[in-house]
Amino acid sequence: MEPRPRVVQKAPRQSSSLRRAGEDLLTGLAPLLAGALGVWYAFGLPLIYFADVLGLYGLLAGLLVYTLPTRLPLPGIGPANRVTLFRATLLLPVCALALHSSLAEANVRWWIIVVGTIVMVLDAVDGQVARRSGGSTRFGARFDMELDAFLLLALSVLVWRSGQTGPWVILIGLLRYLFVAAGWIWRDLTGELPESYRRKTVCVVQGVVLLTCLGPIIPATMAATIAALALALLIWSFGVDVRWLRTASRRLAVIAAVFVATGCGPAWLSNETRLTVDELTERAEQGDNGALFDLGTRFHAADGVQRDNITAYMWYALAEEFLTTEERYEAARMQLVLDPDMFRHEIDEAHRLARLWKAEYRPAAR
Repeated sequence: MEPRPRVVQKAPRQSSSLRRAGEDLLTGLAPLLAGALGVWYAFGLPLIYFADVLGLYGLLAGLLVYTLPTRLPLPGIGPANRVTLFRATLLLPVCALALHSSLAEANVRWWIIVVGTIVMVLDAVDGQVARRSGGSTRFGARFDMELDAFLLLALSVLVWRSGQTGPWVILIGLLRYLFVAAGWIWRDLTGELPESYRRKTVCVVQGVVLLTCLGPIIPATMAATIAALALALLIWSFGVDVRWLRTASRRLAVIAAVFVATGCGPAWLSNETRLTVDELTERAEQGDNGALFDLGTRFHAADGVQRDNITAYMWYALAEEFLTTEERYEAARMQLVLDPDMFRHEIDEAHRLARLWKAEYRPAAR
Protein backbone atom coordinates (compact mmCIF):
# COMPACT_ATOMS: atom_id res chain seq x y z
CA MET A 1 0.00 0.00 0.00
CA GLU A 2 1.31 3.41 -0.88
CA PRO A 3 2.30 5.62 2.03
CA ARG A 4 -0.09 8.35 3.08
CA PRO A 5 0.49 11.59 1.16
CA ARG A 6 1.40 14.19 3.70
CA VAL A 7 2.55 17.77 3.73
CA VAL A 8 6.17 17.83 4.79
CA GLN A 9 7.60 20.82 6.58
CA LYS A 10 11.33 20.65 6.97
CA ALA A 11 12.55 21.39 10.43
CA PRO A 12 15.20 24.04 10.15
CA ARG A 13 18.33 23.73 12.13
CA GLN A 14 18.61 25.67 15.34
CA SER A 15 21.51 28.01 14.70
CA SER A 16 22.51 31.60 15.00
CA SER A 17 21.27 32.69 11.58
CA LEU A 18 22.18 36.30 12.22
CA ARG A 19 25.77 35.54 13.16
CA ARG A 20 26.34 33.21 10.21
CA ALA A 21 24.68 35.64 7.84
CA GLY A 22 27.07 38.29 9.14
CA GLU A 23 29.97 36.01 8.28
CA ASP A 24 28.61 35.58 4.75
CA LEU A 25 28.25 39.34 4.38
CA LEU A 26 31.82 39.92 5.56
CA THR A 27 33.03 37.30 3.09
CA GLY A 28 31.16 39.15 0.35
CA LEU A 29 33.35 42.19 0.96
CA ALA A 30 36.26 40.44 -0.77
CA PRO A 31 34.74 40.20 -4.29
CA LEU A 32 33.03 43.56 -3.78
CA LEU A 33 36.28 45.40 -3.04
CA ALA A 34 38.14 43.46 -5.74
CA GLY A 35 35.60 44.53 -8.33
CA ALA A 36 35.55 48.11 -7.07
CA LEU A 37 39.34 48.27 -7.14
CA GLY A 38 39.42 47.08 -10.74
CA VAL A 39 36.81 49.62 -11.84
CA TRP A 40 38.53 52.44 -9.92
CA TYR A 41 41.90 51.68 -11.49
CA ALA A 42 40.58 51.09 -15.03
CA PHE A 43 38.53 54.27 -15.26
CA GLY A 44 40.56 56.61 -13.04
CA LEU A 45 37.82 57.29 -10.50
CA PRO A 46 38.22 59.36 -7.30
CA LEU A 47 38.68 57.61 -3.95
CA ILE A 48 35.17 58.56 -2.87
CA TYR A 49 33.99 55.92 -5.35
CA PHE A 50 34.88 53.27 -2.74
CA ALA A 51 32.69 55.03 -0.18
CA ASP A 52 29.77 54.93 -2.60
CA VAL A 53 30.24 51.22 -3.27
CA LEU A 54 30.55 50.40 0.44
CA GLY A 55 27.51 52.56 1.18
CA LEU A 56 25.41 50.60 -1.30
CA TYR A 57 26.67 47.33 0.16
CA GLY A 58 25.93 48.52 3.68
CA LEU A 59 22.37 49.33 2.64
CA LEU A 60 22.01 45.89 1.09
CA ALA A 61 23.44 44.20 4.19
CA GLY A 62 21.11 46.14 6.47
CA LEU A 63 18.03 45.18 4.47
CA LEU A 64 19.17 41.55 4.31
CA VAL A 65 19.72 41.34 8.08
CA TYR A 66 16.42 43.13 8.78
CA THR A 67 14.41 40.64 6.71
CA LEU A 68 16.44 37.56 7.69
CA PRO A 69 14.28 34.79 9.23
CA THR A 70 15.21 33.56 12.70
CA ARG A 71 15.67 30.09 11.25
CA LEU A 72 16.99 28.90 7.93
CA PRO A 73 17.18 25.31 6.60
CA LEU A 74 20.93 25.53 5.89
CA PRO A 75 23.89 27.12 7.71
CA GLY A 76 24.28 30.84 7.12
CA ILE A 77 22.19 32.27 4.32
CA GLY A 78 22.63 29.06 2.30
CA PRO A 79 24.50 28.34 -0.95
CA ALA A 80 21.78 29.74 -3.24
CA ASN A 81 21.63 33.04 -1.38
CA ARG A 82 25.43 33.20 -1.47
CA VAL A 83 25.20 33.07 -5.27
CA THR A 84 22.68 35.92 -5.12
CA LEU A 85 24.97 37.84 -2.79
CA PHE A 86 27.85 37.32 -5.21
CA ARG A 87 25.67 38.74 -7.98
CA ALA A 88 25.15 41.79 -5.80
CA THR A 89 28.91 42.24 -5.27
CA LEU A 90 29.33 42.28 -9.05
CA LEU A 91 26.46 44.70 -9.58
CA LEU A 92 27.13 47.36 -6.95
CA PRO A 93 30.50 48.58 -8.32
CA VAL A 94 28.76 49.03 -11.68
CA CYS A 95 25.87 50.94 -10.09
CA ALA A 96 28.27 53.41 -8.48
CA LEU A 97 29.62 54.26 -11.95
CA ALA A 98 26.49 56.32 -12.57
CA LEU A 99 27.75 58.84 -9.99
CA HIS A 100 31.32 59.20 -11.22
CA SER A 101 32.14 58.10 -14.73
CA SER A 102 31.24 59.56 -18.08
CA LEU A 103 29.01 56.95 -19.70
CA ALA A 104 29.74 58.45 -23.09
CA GLU A 105 33.02 56.54 -23.02
CA ALA A 106 32.72 53.30 -25.00
CA ASN A 107 35.00 51.27 -22.73
CA VAL A 108 32.87 52.10 -19.67
CA ARG A 109 29.69 51.01 -21.39
CA TRP A 110 31.23 47.79 -22.70
CA TRP A 111 32.33 47.00 -19.15
CA ILE A 112 28.80 47.55 -17.85
CA ILE A 113 27.42 45.26 -20.56
CA VAL A 114 29.85 42.46 -19.70
CA VAL A 115 29.22 42.62 -15.95
CA GLY A 116 25.47 43.05 -16.40
CA THR A 117 25.35 39.98 -18.63
CA ILE A 118 27.21 37.91 -16.03
CA VAL A 119 24.81 39.05 -13.31
CA MET A 120 21.81 38.08 -15.44
CA VAL A 121 23.24 34.67 -16.33
CA LEU A 122 23.94 33.92 -12.67
CA ASP A 123 20.26 34.62 -11.97
CA ALA A 124 19.52 31.18 -13.40
CA VAL A 125 22.19 29.57 -11.24
CA ASP A 126 20.95 30.48 -7.77
CA GLY A 127 17.55 28.89 -8.40
CA GLN A 128 19.14 25.62 -9.49
CA VAL A 129 21.45 25.67 -6.47
CA ALA A 130 18.48 26.22 -4.16
CA ARG A 131 16.57 23.27 -5.60
CA ARG A 132 19.55 20.91 -5.51
CA SER A 133 20.64 21.87 -2.00
CA GLY A 134 17.13 21.73 -0.55
CA GLY A 135 17.50 25.30 0.63
CA SER A 136 14.60 26.94 -1.20
CA THR A 137 13.00 29.50 1.10
CA ARG A 138 10.62 32.39 0.76
CA PHE A 139 13.40 34.65 2.01
CA GLY A 140 15.73 33.47 -0.77
CA ALA A 141 13.09 33.99 -3.45
CA ARG A 142 12.44 37.50 -2.15
CA PHE A 143 16.17 38.31 -2.00
CA ASP A 144 16.60 37.17 -5.60
CA MET A 145 13.54 39.09 -6.79
CA GLU A 146 14.58 42.34 -5.09
CA LEU A 147 18.08 42.10 -6.55
CA ASP A 148 16.58 41.62 -10.02
CA ALA A 149 14.40 44.69 -9.46
CA PHE A 150 17.42 46.73 -8.36
CA LEU A 151 19.37 45.50 -11.40
CA LEU A 152 16.69 46.86 -13.73
CA LEU A 153 16.60 50.15 -11.84
CA ALA A 154 20.38 50.50 -12.01
CA LEU A 155 20.53 49.64 -15.71
CA SER A 156 17.71 52.03 -16.57
CA VAL A 157 19.52 54.87 -14.76
CA LEU A 158 22.76 53.99 -16.56
CA VAL A 159 20.96 54.00 -19.93
CA TRP A 160 19.58 57.46 -19.20
CA ARG A 161 22.98 58.73 -18.03
CA SER A 162 24.54 57.40 -21.23
CA GLY A 163 22.38 59.79 -23.25
CA GLN A 164 20.83 57.00 -25.32
CA THR A 165 17.29 57.81 -24.15
CA GLY A 166 15.41 60.37 -22.11
CA PRO A 167 14.74 60.07 -18.36
CA TRP A 168 11.48 58.22 -19.06
CA VAL A 169 13.49 54.99 -19.41
CA ILE A 170 13.89 54.97 -15.61
CA LEU A 171 10.24 53.89 -15.47
CA ILE A 172 11.44 50.40 -16.45
CA GLY A 173 13.27 50.19 -13.14
CA LEU A 174 10.70 52.13 -11.11
CA LEU A 175 7.56 50.19 -12.05
CA ARG A 176 8.25 47.42 -9.53
CA TYR A 177 8.61 49.95 -6.70
CA LEU A 178 5.55 51.90 -7.85
CA PHE A 179 3.61 48.62 -7.80
CA VAL A 180 4.70 47.98 -4.19
CA ALA A 181 3.80 51.54 -3.20
CA ALA A 182 0.37 51.13 -4.81
CA GLY A 183 -0.17 48.15 -2.50
CA TRP A 184 -0.08 50.52 0.47
CA ILE A 185 -3.20 52.19 -0.92
CA TRP A 186 -4.97 49.29 -2.63
CA ARG A 187 -4.60 46.25 -0.40
CA ASP A 188 -5.72 43.92 -3.19
CA LEU A 189 -2.29 44.38 -4.77
CA THR A 190 -0.45 42.90 -1.77
CA GLY A 191 -1.58 39.35 -2.51
CA GLU A 192 0.78 36.58 -3.58
CA LEU A 193 1.08 36.03 -7.32
CA PRO A 194 1.42 32.53 -8.80
CA GLU A 195 4.59 31.54 -10.60
CA SER A 196 4.50 32.84 -14.15
CA TYR A 197 6.81 32.21 -17.10
CA ARG A 198 5.33 35.30 -18.69
CA ARG A 199 6.53 37.46 -15.79
CA LYS A 200 10.01 35.91 -15.80
CA THR A 201 10.33 36.27 -19.56
CA VAL A 202 9.31 39.92 -19.49
CA CYS A 203 11.87 40.58 -16.74
CA VAL A 204 14.64 38.99 -18.80
CA VAL A 205 13.57 40.98 -21.86
CA GLN A 206 13.90 44.22 -19.88
CA GLY A 207 17.45 43.38 -18.83
CA VAL A 208 18.50 42.37 -22.34
CA VAL A 209 16.98 45.52 -23.85
CA LEU A 210 18.66 47.82 -21.33
CA LEU A 211 22.05 46.19 -21.90
CA THR A 212 21.52 46.48 -25.65
CA CYS A 213 20.69 50.18 -25.33
CA LEU A 214 24.03 50.71 -23.59
CA GLY A 215 25.92 49.32 -26.59
CA PRO A 216 28.19 52.01 -28.09
CA ILE A 217 27.33 50.77 -31.58
CA ILE A 218 23.57 51.20 -31.03
CA PRO A 219 22.18 54.50 -32.41
CA ALA A 220 20.25 56.60 -29.91
CA THR A 221 17.09 56.45 -32.04
CA MET A 222 17.14 52.66 -32.09
CA ALA A 223 17.88 52.52 -28.36
CA ALA A 224 14.94 54.78 -27.58
CA THR A 225 12.61 52.73 -29.79
CA ILE A 226 13.40 49.33 -28.31
CA ALA A 227 13.40 50.77 -24.78
CA ALA A 228 9.93 52.22 -25.37
CA LEU A 229 8.68 48.85 -26.65
CA ALA A 230 10.18 47.11 -23.62
CA LEU A 231 8.49 49.59 -21.29
CA ALA A 232 5.15 49.00 -23.00
CA LEU A 233 5.62 45.23 -22.58
CA LEU A 234 6.42 45.70 -18.89
CA ILE A 235 3.36 47.88 -18.32
CA TRP A 236 1.20 45.22 -19.98
CA SER A 237 2.69 42.51 -17.75
CA PHE A 238 2.03 44.52 -14.60
CA GLY A 239 -1.51 45.14 -15.86
CA VAL A 240 -2.09 41.39 -16.16
CA ASP A 241 -0.87 40.88 -12.58
CA VAL A 242 -3.02 43.71 -11.24
CA ARG A 243 -6.10 42.27 -12.91
CA TRP A 244 -5.33 38.79 -11.52
CA LEU A 245 -4.90 40.14 -7.98
CA ARG A 246 -8.08 42.20 -8.11
CA THR A 247 -10.08 39.24 -9.43
CA ALA A 248 -8.62 36.79 -6.90
CA SER A 249 -9.33 39.22 -4.07
CA ARG A 250 -13.00 39.53 -5.07
CA ARG A 251 -13.36 35.75 -5.30
CA LEU A 252 -11.83 35.21 -1.88
CA ALA A 253 -14.07 37.89 -0.39
CA VAL A 254 -17.19 36.11 -1.70
CA ILE A 255 -15.97 32.72 -0.49
CA ALA A 256 -15.04 34.10 2.92
CA ALA A 257 -18.50 35.64 3.29
CA VAL A 258 -20.17 32.32 2.41
CA PHE A 259 -17.99 30.38 4.84
CA VAL A 260 -18.66 32.83 7.66
CA ALA A 261 -22.39 32.79 6.96
CA THR A 262 -22.57 28.99 6.92
CA GLY A 263 -20.27 28.54 9.91
CA CYS A 264 -17.98 26.13 8.07
CA GLY A 265 -15.08 28.52 7.54
CA PRO A 266 -11.50 27.29 7.55
CA ALA A 267 -9.08 28.02 10.36
CA TRP A 268 -7.60 31.07 8.65
CA LEU A 269 -11.04 32.80 8.80
CA SER A 270 -11.43 32.23 12.54
CA ASN A 271 -9.93 33.97 15.53
CA GLU A 272 -8.00 30.88 16.58
CA THR A 273 -4.24 30.96 16.93
CA ARG A 274 -2.62 29.92 13.67
CA LEU A 275 -1.96 26.21 13.69
CA THR A 276 1.17 24.52 12.41
CA VAL A 277 1.06 22.45 9.25
CA ASP A 278 1.38 19.22 11.24
CA GLU A 279 -1.53 20.23 13.49
CA LEU A 280 -3.66 21.11 10.47
CA THR A 281 -2.76 17.79 8.83
CA GLU A 282 -3.86 15.92 11.94
CA ARG A 283 -7.15 17.81 12.01
CA ALA A 284 -7.66 17.10 8.31
CA GLU A 285 -7.21 13.37 8.97
CA GLN A 286 -9.92 13.62 11.63
CA GLY A 287 -12.40 15.14 9.19
CA ASP A 288 -11.89 18.89 9.62
CA ASN A 289 -12.72 20.37 6.21
CA GLY A 290 -11.59 23.80 7.37
CA ALA A 291 -8.12 22.39 8.00
CA LEU A 292 -8.06 21.00 4.46
CA PHE A 293 -8.80 24.42 3.04
CA ASP A 294 -6.23 26.05 5.30
CA LEU A 295 -3.52 23.69 4.05
CA GLY A 296 -4.26 24.51 0.44
CA THR A 297 -4.54 28.22 1.14
CA ARG A 298 -1.20 28.26 2.92
CA PHE A 299 0.40 26.79 -0.18
CA HIS A 300 -1.23 29.40 -2.38
CA ALA A 301 -0.04 32.19 -0.04
CA ALA A 302 3.53 30.79 0.04
CA ASP A 303 3.24 30.80 3.83
CA GLY A 304 6.80 29.68 4.46
CA VAL A 305 5.92 26.05 3.72
CA GLN A 306 7.59 24.16 0.91
CA ARG A 307 5.52 21.64 -0.99
CA ASP A 308 4.81 20.72 -4.57
CA ASN A 309 1.79 21.56 -6.69
CA ILE A 310 0.41 18.03 -6.55
CA THR A 311 0.38 17.85 -2.75
CA ALA A 312 -1.08 21.33 -2.46
CA TYR A 313 -3.90 20.69 -4.91
CA MET A 314 -4.64 17.39 -3.18
CA TRP A 315 -5.92 19.26 -0.13
CA TYR A 316 -8.42 21.11 -2.29
CA ALA A 317 -9.46 17.88 -3.97
CA LEU A 318 -9.97 16.22 -0.59
CA ALA A 319 -12.00 19.09 0.75
CA GLU A 320 -14.17 19.04 -2.35
CA GLU A 321 -14.86 15.31 -2.02
CA PHE A 322 -15.93 15.59 1.61
CA LEU A 323 -18.15 18.64 1.28
CA THR A 324 -21.88 18.75 0.68
CA THR A 325 -23.23 19.70 -2.74
CA GLU A 326 -23.72 23.34 -1.75
CA GLU A 327 -20.30 23.55 -0.12
CA ARG A 328 -18.70 21.80 -3.11
CA TYR A 329 -19.83 24.66 -5.33
CA GLU A 330 -17.95 27.09 -3.13
CA ALA A 331 -14.95 24.74 -3.08
CA ALA A 332 -14.84 24.90 -6.87
CA ARG A 333 -14.82 28.68 -6.68
CA MET A 334 -12.00 28.54 -4.15
CA GLN A 335 -9.94 26.49 -6.60
CA LEU A 336 -10.11 29.31 -9.14
CA VAL A 337 -7.45 31.20 -7.18
CA LEU A 338 -4.93 28.39 -7.61
CA ASP A 339 -1.95 28.70 -9.88
CA PRO A 340 -3.39 28.77 -13.43
CA ASP A 341 -0.14 27.37 -14.80
CA MET A 342 -0.60 23.95 -13.19
CA PHE A 343 -0.37 21.09 -15.64
CA ARG A 344 -3.28 18.75 -16.22
CA HIS A 345 -1.26 15.71 -15.15
CA GLU A 346 -0.54 17.41 -11.81
CA ILE A 347 -4.25 17.93 -11.17
CA ASP A 348 -5.05 14.32 -12.16
CA GLU A 349 -2.34 12.99 -9.86
CA ALA A 350 -3.63 15.16 -7.02
CA HIS A 351 -7.13 13.74 -7.41
CA ARG A 352 -5.73 10.20 -7.51
CA LEU A 353 -3.88 10.79 -4.24
CA ALA A 354 -7.00 12.34 -2.76
CA ARG A 355 -9.07 9.25 -3.57
CA LEU A 356 -6.39 6.98 -2.14
CA TRP A 357 -6.12 9.03 1.03
CA LYS A 358 -9.90 9.09 1.39
CA ALA A 359 -10.19 5.31 1.03
CA GLU A 360 -7.45 4.62 3.57
CA TYR A 361 -8.06 7.24 6.24
CA ARG A 362 -11.65 8.44 5.81
CA PRO A 363 -13.73 5.30 5.14
CA ALA A 364 -16.66 6.70 7.07
CA ALA A 365 -16.63 10.06 5.33
CA ARG A 366 -19.94 11.31 4.11
